[in-house]
Amino acid sequence: MCSGKSGSDGRKPLYVTLNLYFISGLSSVTGLCDGGYFCSNRSISRTPGDLHEGGGPCQPGTHCPQGSPAPIQCPPGKICTAATLTIPDGDCFPGYYCTGGANVATPTDGIVGDECPLGAYCPEGSRNYTRCPPGTFANTQGQCHRTTSFLSHIPVCYVVFRI
Repeated sequence: MCSGKSGSDGRKPLYVTLNLYFISGLSSVTGLCDGGYFCSNRSISRTPGDLHEGGGPCQPGTHCPQGSPAPIQCPPGKICTAATLTIPDGDCFPGYYCTGGANVATPTDGIVGDECPLGAYCPEGSRNYTRCPPGTFANTQGQCHRTTSFLSHIPVCYVVFRI
């Protein structure tokens, strides 16, 4: 793999495996990419600035633990609001759901998430909306109501009373 031969221009080639970086003239990798960055191919720095350097910083909507070969989409229910995150930095807000790749806590694009629809509720960190159970309803979007009884930790829809 690392032959050490010089190229036609006289420079030593760089050899890289995924998530590691090399410095020209070495016979082994120099180390792992820093957290918040990814080293995809031919990386020459632990914090590559762009794809010309073999990687780059993770962008909002993604995160990169140390040694990442590519950005990782922010998981469902979570948000990744800034560049160079190593882990998600928060939860989707109540009344909204985040399906993955969200960079705001209140997504409305229908791609990475959206406001909770009519007939459903969305507690904090929702991956998707939850339909109201039979006998209950939610007549506004963005619903996240909680009971006021001893079960106040359980999100519920309004109860329909039958006469």
